[in-house]
Amino acid sequence: MGNCDSKGKEMFERSKKIEKKIKDDQAAFENEIKLLLLGSGDSGKSTFARQMKIVHLNGFSLKEKKEFIPPIYNNIIQNIKSLILASKRFEISLSPQNEEKAEYFEKVSPYDSNLNPEIAKNVISLWEDKIQSTFQLS
Repeated sequence: MGNCDSKGKEMFERSKKIEKKIKDDQAAFENEIKLLLLGSGDSGKSTFARQMKIVHLNGFSLKEKKEFIPPIYNNIIQNIKSLILASKRFEISLSPQNEEKAEYFEKVSPYDSNLNPEIAKNVISLWEDKIQSTFQLS
């Protein structure tokens, strides 16, 4: 009989722990705010979600930050290519030394190249030439 009492007591304690866990989970669920972001493509839903993570969840992990590097590099190269093309449409001529750099960017795929120090210097050189005025026109 003593054995049944100890098992009953253990089961009662276990049941109390489970009930407490359920109550705690319920309270956490009730305090949780859920947000449904609706909008068409490129309307800023992902940007908003990233901002919320930065502001309210202590930002991104190092791994997540590293995942942003290739798209940023691709974006830089793609945009300098677009500005070079636009400068031709606006008939804005570049300096002779930057013409070669512009030809390089016209040939390269933004997805096949990494932004190394040499390419970065070329982007800066083009930006400091008349590409900046192209940007202001577009």
